[in-house]
Amino acid sequence: MDAYALEKPAKVPRVIIDKSLSEIYSSFPSQFPFHSPTMEKGDDDCLYLRYLPFQLFPPYVPSWSDYLIRARQHIHAGLAHPEGSVRSKYAFAKTEFNFSVNFYRKFLDPAVEELA
Repeated sequence: MDAYALEKPAKVPRVIIDKSLSEIYSSFPSQFPFHSPTMEKGDDDCLYLRYLPFQLFPPYVPSWSDYLIRARQHIHAGLAHPEGSVRSKYAFAKTEFNFSVNFYRKFLDPAVEELA
């Protein structure tokens, strides 16, 4: 029920982390999985899990770079959606995608490019 209440006011789809847990995450001794860049504080002051965490991809895709290329195609198509509220969600996904590409550039295939 708390998760539903946390995500109800969100304008973009994402996994929101309860603020009461933020102290636990900030004191976790490791960089992964719960520190930046896996977890981020949004413009609305909500902590959330990033869309494309490092090396997390489904088993049907051969590599993380291949997964990002697929994600890029999907986001690019979504940005052309005629409904503004849908486009704004894809604009957020574009920002998340570009962050991952820039932050992890040295680990990616050169074919993975930012979305313009």
